[in-house]
Amino acid sequence: MNAFSERIINEETDMDTWKSRLNEGQEKFRKRFGDYELSDFSYDFDKNESKLIIYFRKEEQVRMTVVKEGKTWKLDEK
Repeated sequence: MNAFSERIINEETDMDTWKSRLNEGQEKFRKRFGDYELSDFSYDFDKNESKLIIYFRKEEQVRMTVVKEGKTWKLDEK
């Protein structure tokens, strides 16, 4: 939850929903990536688009919008 922007957090304040989404995300990771190690993942940042780029075993998987809140970058999409 701490990785998300205030806008995303304010949209959903129910902790049960956050827990449910975390569990759902973990299950999707298992199905998509199988047996993986955290070291299989890497990331980069596209400054022009304000996107965090996530790689799995050097293959791009997703680009996520980020915003700067204070001195910290936060995910700005679910």
